[in-house]
Amino acid sequence: MKAYWDVLTIGEDSGPAVIVDFGKKWRLLFWTKRWSGASQWDLGDVWVTNEWLETNSIEDRRWFEPMMDKEAKYSRLDILESGDARAVIRWHYACCNPEYKIFNGNTFADEYYTVYPDGIAVRKLVAWPGNESDFGGNPNFWETGEFILSLPKADLSRKEMEKWLEENLETNRVFTFHNLEGEEISYSWPMPSPRRALCSDHPEIADWDAYIMSLHLKDRPDPFVVVPHNKALFPYRPSEWPPLFMHSPGCHKDHPQFLLWDGKTNLFCSYGFCYTPFERPPRPTVWLMLAGATEDSSSAHLAKLASSWLNPAHIRIEDFGRQNDVALKKRWGNPANILYIGFKYSERAYTFNGEMTGKRLKFTMIPSLPYAKKPVQQMFREMISQGLTFKEISERVTEKFGRVEVVNPIFKIENWCSNTVNVKVNGESLNPDEYKWQTSQGNLIIWMNMNIKEDTTFEITPQ
Repeated sequence: MKAYWDVLTIGEDSGPAVIVDFGKKWRLLFWTKRWSGASQWDLGDVWVTNEWLETNSIEDRRWFEPMMDKEAKYSRLDILESGDARAVIRWHYACCNPEYKIFNGNTFADEYYTVYPDGIAVRKLVAWPGNESDFGGNPNFWETGEFILSLPKADLSRKEMEKWLEENLETNRVFTFHNLEGEEISYSWPMPSPRRALCSDHPEIADWDAYIMSLHLKDRPDPFVVVPHNKALFPYRPSEWPPLFMHSPGCHKDHPQFLLWDGKTNLFCSYGFCYTPFERPPRPTVWLMLAGATEDSSSAHLAKLASSWLNPAHIRIEDFGRQNDVALKKRWGNPANILYIGFKYSERAYTFNGEMTGKRLKFTMIPSLPYAKKPVQQMFREMISQGLTFKEISERVTEKFGRVEVVNPIFKIENWCSNTVNVKVNGESLNPDEYKWQTSQGNLIIWMNMNIKEDTTFEITPQ
């Protein structure tokens, strides 16, 4: 796996690009000649973008977005990390109109893509809504993403594009929404027209724990995005669906908003912070989304990926390798010099901190209970009313529902202070193909090529 700079030439357009190659049938790239450097999931002859921060106003109905920055005047790309275990790319841009005037004077955004060898990335969007001037007036909406398909090597008319889409999309199941329980809402092509709110037809999404969107193509990997139903991870405002946009009425409940498009113009869905005039996110606001592509776009597989991210396992440190702190360990039950910070959703990483020179880190990963499932919540309530202990409840829930499988866990150990590493799982040393690792800025990053279904002990030491 590696991230690198290259010069990409398509037709008459040529310019610098950042490419992330993880050895799959798809790759992630950012090309300054395509929408000012926006992310593209390259599926071969097809690109799909996750889009960007976007707004407009009642005084200027054109869009303020990086797509309008034809010269990439405000855009900047940086490779922050590149190694066997992961790559981190930053894209900085402005929300401007075609005259390069920025909304409210200084509306910028930073996007961070943290990508791993499984071809899945965490997209972290940091928005800086403008506060420097009144240019553009009050915003009509704030979008954070769209599903836009493009053919980089073909210049097709609208009719030609429609024909290509009909021939290359899974037209009976072209775009789907899933939740963590595997429930699916499926659309055929062309999708509902005119554009409408997903919740207009499916108000039940207000009770969903996450929104897993996937576009389905023939003979190619399927791109997907996971939007959490959690304002701490994905801030949003429930919509009032004003007549200004001629959208169909929404259900007016508390959930993120999704607009469906017909797909004939290669746009399938858009989503964001709000579609209500005057509302604006604070400066800054951070959104997290899981994005990538997959050769298995079944609802069960996508739900497993999303659940692994949104339901991190518990970590219990067993040993920190300092013989002279036995008394402290006995007293406190955990190491005095090594801390488990927690799960960083923005990196998919279980993160540890401490002085690791010449020491080992031993811990047990305990997959979490599926708390988001409604039957589990009901079972908890019933058993709590019966006076059962948490241990008894956990054992019974585990027996009936199992635990959340951890997909390709990632460990980040800060202050590693070594150029070597050895990993054991349940006492057995792993083969090199079972994990990837790298050091970056004094931190150790380990990506595991395995899934964890039960309590598992890891031991990480310098070789």
